[in-house]
Amino acid sequence: MAILLAGALTGVLVVCAIAGLFILRNASGGDPTQLAPGASHQAAPSDGDAEGAEGFVPLDGPPDACSILAETPAKLVPGSEPTPATATDTATSVRCAWGDVGLGDDPRELSVELRSVVGADPVKDAEAQFAEEHDSDKAGDNLLPGQRQRHFGDLDGVGDRAYVRYLTETAFSQGIVNARIGNILVTVSYGGSKDDNTPLSQDTCVKGATDAAAKAVEAIKKMGSA
Repeated sequence: MAILLAGALTGVLVVCAIAGLFILRNASGGDPTQLAPGASHQAAPSDGDAEGAEGFVPLDGPPDACSILAETPAKLVPGSEPTPATATDTATSVRCAWGDVGLGDDPRELSVELRSVVGADPVKDAEAQFAEEHDSDKAGDNLLPGQRQRHFGDLDGVGDRAYVRYLTETAFSQGIVNARIGNILVTVSYGGSKDDNTPLSQDTCVKGATDAAAKAVEAIKKMGSA
């Protein structure tokens, strides 16, 4: 079953990509402070570059999605291995997932997408893009057939700005957190089904997604510290 990963602007592309993502089982380790392959650590500041909260220097590429959460996947999806979405990764967008709702008696899925916004004023552009996705997601746009948005709320204390959603289908549910730290957009989804084929509770999904997103944001914040 596909997980809806990204904000409203990337929803259709991500759903198509994730449909084949869980077929892969390539383990990926490494330092959670590393960027994705081919990306340098920080963008060279220019006169037009704006700094984020507390001196965050914009990054010119997203971190490695499969290592940014450190030990969190082992707690939320025990026994799973990271699966990078190499077929759809780009210089500005990377994804990784753990688990599969099609496996086991109590299936779980965790996924993370990291997007870097680049340009003359990357933080300002990221703010605008995040605001647009926030409003679209709040309106319940771009849901899959059969999905229902049961909850939407803004989050405090996760990056520069963040919000969380709880979506359900017949036998599957997920909490999705979208957050922004500087010029990096973070989307974390956590969900699954109970052993009786009913959706996980809102509390379980939202707490798991929020905890994972907070860990990702803190790691990225250290990378962009001036």
